[in-house]
Amino acid sequence: MARLGQGDSRWIVDNRRDGKNVDNWHWTEKDLFPWAEDRLKQKFAAVAVPAEKAELTIEKVESVTGSMIVCNRKGKTIYIFDVQLKLEWSGKLKGTEEEVSGKGSISVENIANDEDKWKWSIKLENETAQNKALKEELRLALGPVLDANINIVLEEMMGSSAVQYQTPEKKTDPKPTETKPQPTQEAPQGTQKVSTKNFVQKLTFEVPPYLIYETLLDPARVSAFTGGPAKVENKVGSEFSVLDGVIQGKQVELVHPKKIVQTWRFNTWPKEHFSTVTLAFDGSSSSTDITLSHQGIPASDYDRTCKGWETFYWQRIRGMFGFSYKLN
Repeated sequence: MARLGQGDSRWIVDNRRDGKNVDNWHWTEKDLFPWAEDRLKQKFAAVAVPAEKAELTIEKVESVTGSMIVCNRKGKTIYIFDVQLKLEWSGKLKGTEEEVSGKGSISVENIANDEDKWKWSIKLENETAQNKALKEELRLALGPVLDANINIVLEEMMGSSAVQYQTPEKKTDPKPTETKPQPTQEAPQGTQKVSTKNFVQKLTFEVPPYLIYETLLDPARVSAFTGGPAKVENKVGSEFSVLDGVIQGKQVELVHPKKIVQTWRFNTWPKEHFSTVTLAFDGSSSSTDITLSHQGIPASDYDRTCKGWETFYWQRIRGMFGFSYKLN
């Protein structure tokens, strides 16, 4: 998941000329990851893990990775997060004649807004027949400790401790200011050669194919997850626009619920240059394998365009509708 601020501004709907986002109508985001990283490190510093046959301690957080953002659209607050933790632990067995001790790491995954339960695993350094009992004791006792501390951080995030969500409004000077005229740069004509690159991405959504297919062709749902006006029609030959015209194109082939083929362009690309997007859906009643093929992307916009699919389509579909997915 791309960090906030690293996305491409072309995917964002422009604010009003006076700089106001009235009643938080437009999609806006605030990065909570730095706060979450610090808070998790605080919660997992020297934490005792109660166990019957061992003295166990989570020493510290080795690393926190992932992302955590709070979004707002039409006054509705949405939390999108996917965080992974790596912890260091140590311990020693009780009631042994000779000290039996050990240390290792704990990996915690799936701390995500679309997951009900996270996954964790334990590693023991230099495991022996004597100290492997420590690992078993930790396995039996660890779950409630992880649950309690992670849930505290998530509850704080969704309350007022982390952030009271409020979209900052741009301040504008009511007095007219004199500016030097800037030369107008005309978009290159369609006859100009454009160096292009191709992009292929594979992912799996844990919903049936028709749900993803219809979500991408329903103007209300496209507008909801992108956070901007969308004109989309489930009709071959119809033109579409997303994010109030930031993305434009035409429906070339529609096969429900198997395939969507579109011509596709950003409005900042050279005039009349269109790429081709092909979305192929293959799945069952519970999951959908998607192959995205994006052909003819201007080389100068390749990286940002590719990242935009992940950040502004797949992640936001998950956040808005709760459709879990993974990249393959």
